[in-house]
Amino acid sequence: MKRLGIALAAFGLGVAFAPPVASAGGLEFPAPGTVSLGRGGASFARPGDPMALLYNPANLAGMQGIQLSLQTHLAFYDACFQREGTYQEYSAEPGMADRNNGNRIRRVDEDPTFIEASAFNAAGAYPDGQLPEVCNSGPPGIVPELILTWRAHRKVGIGIGFVAPAAVGHTVWGGDTTINDRTYRGTVNGLPAPTRYGLVEEQLIVAFPTIGVGVNVHPRLRLGVAFGSGFGFFDFTNVTRAVQGEDFAGDIFTELSASDPFIPKITASVHAIPHDNLDISLTFSWTDTVRAEGDLKLTTGYYRETPVDELTIRGATLEAPQPWQIALGIRYADRISPRTDNPDQVAQLSRRVEDPMSNERFDIELNVVYERNSVVNEFGVTMPQCDMAAGSVCQTQPDGSSAFVVNAAPFTPAPIPPGLTLAHNWQDSLSVRLGGDYNVMPGLAAIRLGFSFESKGVEDGYEQLDFMPFMRFGAHIGLTMRLGFFDISLAYAHIQQVETTVSVQDGQITQVHAEETFADLQDRESVAGHGTIINAGRYRSNFDVVSLGLTYHFR
Repeated sequence: MKRLGIALAAFGLGVAFAPPVASAGGLEFPAPGTVSLGRGGASFARPGDPMALLYNPANLAGMQGIQLSLQTHLAFYDACFQREGTYQEYSAEPGMADRNNGNRIRRVDEDPTFIEASAFNAAGAYPDGQLPEVCNSGPPGIVPELILTWRAHRKVGIGIGFVAPAAVGHTVWGGDTTINDRTYRGTVNGLPAPTRYGLVEEQLIVAFPTIGVGVNVHPRLRLGVAFGSGFGFFDFTNVTRAVQGEDFAGDIFTELSASDPFIPKITASVHAIPHDNLDISLTFSWTDTVRAEGDLKLTTGYYRETPVDELTIRGATLEAPQPWQIALGIRYADRISPRTDNPDQVAQLSRRVEDPMSNERFDIELNVVYERNSVVNEFGVTMPQCDMAAGSVCQTQPDGSSAFVVNAAPFTPAPIPPGLTLAHNWQDSLSVRLGGDYNVMPGLAAIRLGFSFESKGVEDGYEQLDFMPFMRFGAHIGLTMRLGFFDISLAYAHIQQVETTVSVQDGQITQVHAEETFADLQDRESVAGHGTIINAGRYRSNFDVVSLGLTYHFR
């Protein structure tokens, strides 16, 4: 038990000093874990890696002794979006018909006083050329995994750790512009960014403290389950509208900051060994819906010289369904020595680590992963019950209900809907991962290669900036050096997403606004239809991921 105490102490120090959470956003790229990244994510059926806690908890029963592993990705996300159209084309005046929704597009020079109150009202503020391309300027994503495994019994293995999605969660679209000592966020080339109605910035931080157990129910069959109690912090910043059109002066800067302290996740797996050279695994993973609560801050007239009003609503909630996943793994290994059902006993005699790196010449693995993404049809944002005691920010509406209102002059008061749905319409996806290891010097050095493919995870016409699960291809490479009982692993992957173009006719994402309500309050003619399409344009993106893994095998 002494070595277990040392391992637990080291694990505690790792929790104290290593980053306890990781960025996450959108659908994950393959794959968490350094060894897994080098294999293209083909790791569901491979035994011997502490990442079994995430991929295949049944394999915890096949681990040797006690292992402590810290593995960290550094992911660089190169993504750009060029919206279709021009600034002039999208400066529409409410009440006039256009080609998309019954309102005519108005050129600014027809009525230049329309943007008089904007801070961006200099000559040429609406250039006539194509809208500029806007690229993500957020920092690289850090994805740490810290895991401790222990073969507690000849037939039982246990794992505990912090596991995180392999994703980049902090993206920034547009920079800052300072005018008269005031800094405006969400700008590009000195003007409000054309992406501002979709996204200005997002920061998603998620981690899953997890415990799992694997059991050898038969020399050829293992079962396992892992439970994670995740927590997450979610920040979204974008611009919304009270009415149709895209004049800068009418923009409402919107910041949602929410958290969910309990996101249950369950992973169950079965691992069969029909032959000494063959492993077959089946893994199912389910994550509960995110239900985050926090603050919604609205700044009206944000791009004017002086904002019109500012309102913070506490107790707003964000509800976002999460996909579930099922993965099949088939692995062939060219073995040097036969398998054993008690690697600890063999290790005492051999005085080395007994795992695939020592006992195999090479292996090759194929994974097929099905993601049930279609459960993510929309995100929902719900306002808290409006308390009339709140005074001017809570008013009775014509239908007798009460609603928060914000001054969005000249369209005042502007009631805030009690609930808002944000369409995403993800679609089910299928990924194929092929990879393997070659032990150049068994027990001392291994190299690995991998390839990954994933089909598109969002319906055509619903592409947008917050998550871009497009069709992707990945090339992966990695290596491991073993120094006694200490493993050092490195990996690199380039994951290219297929460039996607959405036309105005095909685009399905529009401005979020409530023009009819505001028009009625101002005793103006109600205008039917939704806001202008904001997701039409060209999307391009790719990931470059480097990873370092350190694993110690306690004797």
